[in-house]
Amino acid sequence: MPAQVSIFGASSQGLRPEDRRRLSEVELSIYARLHQKLQKRYVFAGRPSLERSFGDLASWTLRKVAFCLEDPAFVNVRAKDWLTQHGSDKQIRMEDEFFLPLIQERLQDAFGDRVKKKPEMYGGKADLFLDDIPIELKVRRGHSKSLQEVVNSDYQPAGQTSAYASKTRVGFVFVLDLPEGQAYTTNLDSCFRIFERHPGADASSDLPTCIVIAVFHCHHAIPSRIR
Repeated sequence: MPAQVSIFGASSQGLRPEDRRRLSEVELSIYARLHQKLQKRYVFAGRPSLERSFGDLASWTLRKVAFCLEDPAFVNVRAKDWLTQHGSDKQIRMEDEFFLPLIQERLQDAFGDRVKKKPEMYGGKADLFLDDIPIELKVRRGHSKSLQEVVNSDYQPAGQTSAYASKTRVGFVFVLDLPEGQAYTTNLDSCFRIFERHPGADASSDLPTCIVIAVFHCHHAIPSRIR
């Protein structure tokens, strides 16, 4: 059963009723955590359209990151096949030539022309926008530890995305995480975090820019070999 029942078909927490029905109980709890933190920072105050855009993008991202954990063939196998095919290239442009087309195609299938690719803003180019929300795409590979173990509030892509989100005060970073070494377990909760970028040196401000980090975890351990 859904966590909430909307008898009038109204949106709640920025989620359309149909999107709420698609999310599992676990996914809904993570969405509520993300939404609550942004709400406390007044990101959605007087901005119902922005809240709906966030609900659309966050619910879509939750389902895709969960599917990435459930099915290695969704991203993990494709990513490793792509690296095998391009391993001899002088410059491996995995973000632009693999991850960006993969995400853009699926976003456009879901949202059509609401998705914009690499528009110029603030002296740079964000990878994607859904409505007014910027999405930066990053690929992390060649490291022994997972991103969740090492990422902190100084994570550079979060700062980059905050520049594109200076109008909306909310943005997303999608990270394709391909660490090397022994595989390990993870969970869906650990794949989502929010970092804040405060204006100037005012770390006490209640109006920071909030960046949602969504990790597409691609280092699956075989369940029967986990101790």
